[in-house]
Amino acid sequence: MIWQIILAGSAIACCIAASVTALSQLNRQRPFTEKPVLALSICSATAIILLLALRGIQEGKIPVFGQMEALSLYSLALFISYINMAARDNLKGVSAIVLPSITLVMAIALTSINDVPTSPDATWPTSLLSLHVSSAFIGYGFFTTASILALIYLIQDNNLKRKHFGATYENFPSLEILDSLMRRQIGLAFITFTASIAFGIMMAHKTADVSKWIMDPKAAATAATWIVYAILLHLRTKGDQHGRKIALATIAGLLFVLFTFFGVHIVTESSHSFISTPIGN
Repeated sequence: MIWQIILAGSAIACCIAASVTALSQLNRQRPFTEKPVLALSICSATAIILLLALRGIQEGKIPVFGQMEALSLYSLALFISYINMAARDNLKGVSAIVLPSITLVMAIALTSINDVPTSPDATWPTSLLSLHVSSAFIGYGFFTTASILALIYLIQDNNLKRKHFGATYENFPSLEILDSLMRRQIGLAFITFTASIAFGIMMAHKTADVSKWIMDPKAAATAATWIVYAILLHLRTKGDQHGRKIALATIAGLLFVLFTFFGVHIVTESSHSFISTPIGN
């Protein structure tokens, strides 16, 4: 357990350092430097990978069936999405919004590090389960960063309308770049989320109780989220829709993602639940 705490603490420490570095540059007049922020982010993501691998080895199952594991995977997915963007584009101040968000998620995850996660159904094929879970979380990560980009888009649009051309405006990407990044993130999210649904359907056909999967509340929430983003993706590509309305719709789509990820487990029971049991209970 001590190594898990060390790795979790290291992940949060690196993420806090990256967040502070990014935020400190946001209000400076000189150009935003992404390299130290990216390096610290990679260190934090590596610590999360090692933490999840260690928990998986010690528990003898895929590390996803507890609150700590689920939130850590969500954080890792956000890192993957951010690093994917940062390696290809000049994100300028985007990390000042993304990284504090990841820090908050990891801090919440750390509160349940001592809890014992539930065990998966023995009938679930391990290989398909791994593909289903990993693609779902990567999709969550891309959807979330798309919404963060949409938020920054609204901030930049407001700066333009009010003619606020200070350091914050200069250190965020232009509206054109933000719109392009949003479209790419939504496209990647839709692909990975579709793959997750496909793997889930394959799992359902390999289990004894297909109806249990079909009627599961999280399956319904996932389908609703998929439909929302399918419409949004269509509007952005075929309909060539841009601007504030699409940015607001992208942020609204995040509500479906968060309900699918968190809300379903709060309001009802689901076979997808990541419920942890505190040690000693």
